[in-house]
Amino acid sequence: MPPSKTRFVTACQQMLALGVVVAALTPAASVVSLDVVRETPGATPQDALAGDLAAYTRASARTSVVPTEVVDPTVDEVALTAPAAGTRPADARAALPTLQARTMPGTLPGSTELVSRPQAVTGYGAVGVTWQHGLQVAEDAISFQVRTLDDGVWSDWMRMSYHDDHGPDPDSEEARHARPGTDELLVGDVDQVQVRSVSKDGVVPADMKLAVIDPGHATRTAVESPAIDTNAMDGSTPSPADPQTPQTPQPGSTDAESTDPVALQAATYTPKPVIYSRAQWGADERMRDKSSLHYFEVHAGFVHHTVNANDYTRAEVPAIIRSIYAYHTQSKGWSDIGYNYLVDRFGRIWEGRYGGVDRPVVGAHTLGYNDYSFAMSAIGNYDIHQPSAAMIQAYGALFAW
Repeated sequence: MPPSKTRFVTACQQMLALGVVVAALTPAASVVSLDVVRETPGATPQDALAGDLAAYTRASARTSVVPTEVVDPTVDEVALTAPAAGTRPADARAALPTLQARTMPGTLPGSTELVSRPQAVTGYGAVGVTWQHGLQVAEDAISFQVRTLDDGVWSDWMRMSYHDDHGPDPDSEEARHARPGTDELLVGDVDQVQVRSVSKDGVVPADMKLAVIDPGHATRTAVESPAIDTNAMDGSTPSPADPQTPQTPQPGSTDAESTDPVALQAATYTPKPVIYSRAQWGADERMRDKSSLHYFEVHAGFVHHTVNANDYTRAEVPAIIRSIYAYHTQSKGWSDIGYNYLVDRFGRIWEGRYGGVDRPVVGAHTLGYNDYSFAMSAIGNYDIHQPSAAMIQAYGALFAW
């Protein structure tokens, strides 16, 4: 590991070991801060119930309606630009559902705007835009927006988030087929969707595609508590492993359970989280690339948010996670959902990437740091919305654990 990266992850590790981590997702800014506070030594679980983690503790005690079957999402993709030279089918250009080089007020001279034809949306839909594998585009060189049609009325254009530093590490097996692109954007229960992109220098990415995702609908559900209780995990019992992958971490990996006295002290004074499993959001395990599952070390944790809808209901969360899973695996070409965990606005924690919540599973969330960290993503857009106390406290409980 480069010295700069070593210093970074070591600093994060020291911060996490101090005590309860309270995550503050700052609204109206693209900044996420972590404030570390120490619980009073000798505190009891009853103290926590009435203290800093009271909202999360109440949320974690509730049951939820979850699917009891595998639910298959559907991803429909339409071409926005032609593939690179030498790979374009003869009739591809005629099939492109775009209007090119339109004049757009406020854009720079020489910029190019692409606007898709309206596309139908089924279920609590999500959309995203990807382009050719290996083609890097700077965040400030291109922008994306989306609008929706509902009951005959088009919404205003909304920004789609694009980060060129999210995804699998370039030298990983997972990156071999990965496609760059925007974050997924939840559009909700609407009739149609339309996207547009503006390239400042007039050069648009090749093989750009719009993905419209139907998360599917569960026909069998049940009222359940979270299936994973971290209080029952002491690091001595392996998590269920994929039968097609090794059950032990790769050389150089470490156990997820730390033996550092300070870290163990923090765990003593922090309520351990309970987590809804992949099965409880209806994950189809056939969609992921089982051969890419691997482990390494955890020295730091990253706070993300999914930058999408904030007004979803409790019952809609499993479908939202399935949409993210489908977009990451079917459109972006990742081996699995990128995040290790997700948390909804109600304070419920959900298992993300497969491989064991108490094991150092390598995700695809923070370019250059995936091998040495984990990440939890808040479902919603917290650039513009204040996260709930239960959500922030869920970060505290999980990160401290």
